[in-house]
Amino acid sequence: MYWYEYCPKHVESKYQLLVFKDNKPFLPLTDYYQDCLGRIDKSSATSYLKCLLPFFKWIEEKSNYQGNRVQWNESEGKIRVAVEDYLQHEMSCKV
Repeated sequence: MYWYEYCPKHVESKYQLLVFKDNKPFLPLTDYYQDCLGRIDKSSATSYLKCLLPFFKWIEEKSNYQGNRVQWNESEGKIRVAVEDYLQHEMSCKV
């Protein structure tokens, strides 16, 4: 569902990496990665992105807020509940 590819060297683009969702560019995570490059090194930015991809898949398929799926761009309160659920149930974290 979500995956990424580095931009080929012979292609001019403001992005070094493109994230795809259902084989279409997904700019929120593409922009996130690009923004990280200004603050952290490339390997760390890629590691952070790799951690976010399963979460974005989970949020679409399994999240639940008052009986409804949460979208990645919902209100802060809904996202907070989804993140807590993800950390507790998918990552076995204590929150």
